[in-house]
Amino acid sequence: MEVVLLEIIKVWENYMIPLEQQVVSLELAKRLKELGVKQESLFYWDSHAIDNVQNGYGLTENGEYSAFTVAELGELLPYSLDRKLLKTAKGADGSWAIFYVEFGGSRVTRTIEDQTAATEANARACMLIHLLENHLIKVTN
Repeated sequence: MEVVLLEIIKVWENYMIPLEQQVVSLELAKRLKELGVKQESLFYWDSHAIDNVQNGYGLTENGEYSAFTVAELGELLPYSLDRKLLKTAKGADGSWAIFYVEFGGSRVTRTIEDQTAATEANARACMLIHLLENHLIKVTN
């Protein structure tokens, strides 16, 4: 029974997205902290982590910079903004885009600059940074 379970886990690991692709990059995590985003997340970038994956930092359960997950960033981004709805799209090249759209009759207009990145977490973080830097939303703690 245990051997079968171990084999299932090995197969499952081949299909899992690496954690580093499910959380915001170290660089964007630092910028979010600078902008005053509350540092509460499931994972953190920390320079004292055992496994360093980005510039001497690794992921831990507590640390210096919140490594927000896709889901956590989804909670931080407003679903709508001035009657514009948040949308997410994955490109044919595998990149991600986050944008707000306004529906007017049969027309759909993108009204806030698209934010794109190689991972969904980074695209969402870029949008949050864009909204904060352009004073379109405020940090709430």
